[in-house]
Parts: sequence; structure tokens; C-alpha cells
Amino acid sequence: MTYCVIIWSYLGFARTLYKFYLFCWTRSQLNLVIYYLKNDEVNEAYQLIKDMDCQEYILKAVVHAVIGQNTDSKDHMRISQNNF
Repeated sequence: MTYCVIIWSYLGFARTLYKFYLFCWTRSQLNLVIYYLKNDEVNEAYQLIKDMDCQEYILKAVVHAVIGQNTDSKDHMRISQNNF
């Protein structure tokens, strides 16, 4: 009986640790996008955020707006507008 409790506790801890890992990984990627934007490395920021399914819509909108302005791309401007 005590082994089941220990295993169950370990599984709960492992799930919590995994969720924390995913949270930290996503946050570090978003921080890297901000770093790239501050250093005018827009393509690198876009490469990170284009496949990211995140809740940071403002950051996605900024990346698309910068690319849209630099390349006169109406598609990027539309995506930016939708995210704002």
C-alpha cells in the first residue's frame, strides 16, 4: 500500500516538473524573440515565433508588423492586425 502512495506521489511530482519545464522553455523562447527584436534580428525572431502556438499574441503581432513594414507584405500586416 505504501509503495502505491510513493509511486503516485512521484508521478504527481513528475507531471508538475514537466509542466514547469514546458513553462520555462516557452518563456525562454519568448524572451529570445524579444532579444532578437531589440537587436533588429527580425528574421530570427520570426523563425522562433512562426510555429509557436502561444498566448503571446502581442509579441506575434509585433514580429509580423515589423516584417510587414520591412517587406511591404500585406499578408504579414493582416496577421499582425488579427493578432492585435
